[in-house]
Amino acid sequence: MKRWFVAFLVIFIDYQSFAQLMVGSNVHLTISSGATLTVKGDVVFTGTSIVENSGTISLTGNWINNAGVNLFNSSKGEVLLNGNIQQILGSFSTTFYHLTMQNGTKIMNVNTGVGGSSSPYNGVLNLTNAIFSLKSNMLSVYNPVPGGIQRTTGFILSEDPSNAAKVWWVNVGANLHTIPFGNNAGEDVSFSFTSSPPTGFQVGSL
Repeated sequence: MKRWFVAFLVIFIDYQSFAQLMVGSNVHLTISSGATLTVKGDVVFTGTSIVENSGTISLTGNWINNAGVNLFNSSKGEVLLNGNIQQILGSFSTTFYHLTMQNGTKIMNVNTGVGGSSSPYNGVLNLTNAIFSLKSNMLSVYNPVPGGIQRTTGFILSEDPSNAAKVWWVNVGANLHTIPFGNNAGEDVSFSFTSSPPTGFQVGSL
């Protein structure tokens, strides 16, 4: 199995790694706006790694964060999961800004956030046509607007027998919000709600 270790890397243009496993150990990785890092396999970050992502990280394998909860700091790029069966793993949770999923099933094996880790929380979870299984974990959505979760035919699968899986819309603004749940049969069981924050408050929580 090939491994790629980096100490410091700045990506200004599209870059492809065809290794089965990309490991960033104690790395400071910067991806500039408009640039794409494409990995045909897993992406693993360990140690004191920091990723300043203003572009796109595209991968076909698993996402594994063993570096820390502040892996992305306040950067506002996209992670694209475009393989078949992919997992979000690691010793630490990851808070993504834009998280896009294409095709197949994505499995969330650790608590995960979307929408960004600092204000303004404008990032989007876009399921497109993928199934997003929460297993027994919590998905936190920080973008307050209804468009914080988008899809075409994809859905969130939350049918763990323990009922531990949940979606927490941390910041909820006004208007109709929809969480696109589905079941194992592929049937749409979406949950919609309308938020009306009290006077003087812009957002609530659900």
